Amino acid sequence: MTAIIDSYVIQHGTLSKYLSEQGEISLKIDADRRFTKVLVLACASYFEDEIVRKIESYVRDVTCNNETVVSLLKKKALSRQYHTLFDWDRKNANRFFSYFGDESKDKHSKDLKEVDGLNIQEANFMFLGGLRNTLVHTNFAIASIDETYEEIYQKYLSAHKFLDYIAKHLNDLSS
Repeated sequence: MTAIIDSYVIQHGTLSKYLSEQGEISLKIDADRRFTKVLVLACASYFEDEIVRKIESYVRDVTCNNETVVSLLKKKALSRQYHTLFDWDRKNANRFFSYFGDESKDKHSKDLKEVDGLNIQEANFMFLGGLRNTLVHTNFAIASIDETYEEIYQKYLSAHKFLDYIAKHLNDLSS
């Protein structure tokens, strides 16, 4: 599930602890700050890959594996278009769900009110995607992030549950 991201965090935690134990506090702080940026990019890239695959799977289901439609989707709607599926400035996923029709949009609005913790999962997902955009569309080298890498990781774990929700949501639509 999250093995690669978990691995990154564990490896960096080991490095961070080692630097601290060696009294290399400045190096530790610098390594933590740099890793936080890399972690944001890794999380957002992981989410992109997972959501694109979930959409492709959904389209395969509803079109009975129509390769023509799947090819069109991949080439015109998904290839380098992922970040247009969300309105990162609004900090919610309403745009994404509206692309699947009014039923999808209405179901998501209802779920936000009824499913415990879903709004936090969505907020963390949108936070990481928005922060990724900020990092790659500004001067990455001097950009700063207020959160620690541990806080980013916690947001990732929460946001990962939102991926499960998206998969279930799409599955419910195709049923």
